[in-house]
Amino acid sequence: MTSAYFKTSFDIRSDLERGRYPQLLALVGTWRARARQRRDLAALTAEQLADVGITVAAARAESSKPFWME
Repeated sequence: MTSAYFKTSFDIRSDLERGRYPQLLALVGTWRARARQRRDLAALTAEQLADVGITVAAARAESSKPFWME
């Protein structure tokens, strides 16, 4: 077989740079945002959570979810 049948990492990177795989990029962006939001939620104090109407238990349950889960 020739190398034309295989994508190298360079080829995949250039495909991404040309705007291919938009759904994949959107998904990764969603995962990163979700992970950041859950990390920020875990850092809030009980008083801060009460101010926004979230219980400590609910915040703990949400922040303990993996980034790929809604």
